[in-house]
Amino acid sequence: MKLAPPSRHPRHREHGFFLVIVLLALTAILLIYLTVNARRLAVLKQDLRLIEQRQIQRFKSADPAVTGVITNRAPASAVAAP
Repeated sequence: MKLAPPSRHPRHREHGFFLVIVLLALTAILLIYLTVNARRLAVLKQDLRLIEQRQIQRFKSADPAVTGVITNRAPASAVAAP
């Protein structure tokens, strides 16, 4: 009676195929996760940039009495009078 070697057994090939499928699925899940996180990070950076621009505009054009921000800068009228 002749038996097939263990490496050529049909069950062994099925296990190898199943392992490849599982690894491909895990890799796909990981790539999706990385893509979603990269996109979310880009959106957060854009939001932060917009917030920063709004704050800069608000502090440039606003009166210190309105914003409550007091700086060490000399008043514009004192600097302009030479």
